[in-house]
Amino acid sequence: MNKLLQMIALVAVVFALLATAALADTADLEWNSIEVNGHDVEFSADGTADEMIAVEEGETLEVEIGLRALADVEDVQVEIEISGYEYDDYQDLEDESNLFDMEVGTTKYVDLDLDLPVQLDKDEYYLRIRVTDKNSVSLEQIVRLYVEPSRNGVEIEDVVLSPGS
Repeated sequence: MNKLLQMIALVAVVFALLATAALADTADLEWNSIEVNGHDVEFSADGTADEMIAVEEGETLEVEIGLRALADVEDVQVEIEISGYEYDDYQDLEDESNLFDMEVGTTKYVDLDLDLPVQLDKDEYYLRIRVTDKNSVSLEQIVRLYVEPSRNGVEIEDVVLSPGS
């Protein structure tokens, strides 16, 4: 009976070690660069941007993400998203790439665009950049955005012309 308990304890320890090794698996991808509207973004150790980037409501946010493959990866997808927009039921603030594969040692640049609505409040928002693939841990970075109202902005919603004029 004592030998049986020792065997069960040994099997449990082996499974525990395998589980922690699987969780400690490092990602097969790493960040090469992140640009927002043509400007490089620098990050601190906790994964958030060192600076806040000012953008105007109504403009298009152009995000370029550079990824380096540390191993062969399949079905990689890059997503960007801004949460906390009051009317996101009607207009989602997100974009994502198509699936792609990468070979070890290669670098790929992914371009994504995000149209900021005119009704976006003057406030701080987080642009979440997420990279996932088929078999490894996801990567995430956060870029802090400060949305400013457009100066002297006018939005024309409708034009009515009468016949003959």
